Amino acid sequence: MQPETEVADGSGTRLIVAARKEAGVNFVSSLLDANLSKVLALVIADRDWTHVTLCRE
Repeated sequence: MQPETEVADGSGTRLIVAARKEAGVNFVSSLLDANLSKVLALVIADRDWTHVTLCRE
């Protein structure tokens, strides 16, 4: 699979989330970032994850 195809169809995002889940990661904290929006959307929608949004102040 070529990287362009993987990113374009969203499978790259799913692969990132699935790999972290398989590794036992179940907690994510993040600052608002447009580059991570697709990954965070999957994490937030999945009840197996705990997500804490951080702020800069």
